[in-house]
Amino acid sequence: MLDGKSGAMKLFHTGPGTIDFDTADLPSERMRFLFELWKRKRERRRLPTRGDFDLRELKPVLGYLSISEKVEGDNGECVFRLRLYGTCLVEMTGSDPTGKIIDEVDGAEGIVARFRWIVDTGRPLFRRSVPVPWAAHDFRHYDVLALPLGKANRVEQILCLLEFS
Repeated sequence: MLDGKSGAMKLFHTGPGTIDFDTADLPSERMRFLFELWKRKRERRRLPTRGDFDLRELKPVLGYLSISEKVEGDNGECVFRLRLYGTCLVEMTGSDPTGKIIDEVDGAEGIVARFRWIVDTGRPLFRRSVPVPWAAHDFRHYDVLALPLGKANRVEQILCLLEFS
């Protein structure tokens, strides 16, 4: 189900349960900022493009962002390559997977499934309290806001903001 104003998926996942979400439901100022910016950049289109975003605008959240690009894998399947992995994420996770195919990153099974859903639907996704078995620090969970980017209603990239707890 889509929210008529934002185009957001009217579900957010918390473990097995789901509830509606909009900007006010997002747990942090960074997530609310990015979601509102994404909605503004979209204008009347279904999706904004990566080029719609100016790095100066993203400065307050840049270190917490990742951008994954949809590419064709060796067998013709849809895979995702990490094009950007913010400096705060590198510090929190203890690794920099920039340039890697997400399937090659430890603990990425659920991420790939969520990204394929975003590509299929063109909708944003928020997920709360995702378990973190792979981080270098004592983080147990992360929240993620995943926003589709593309042209002509076709998702080409996914912009994510991650926060660890």
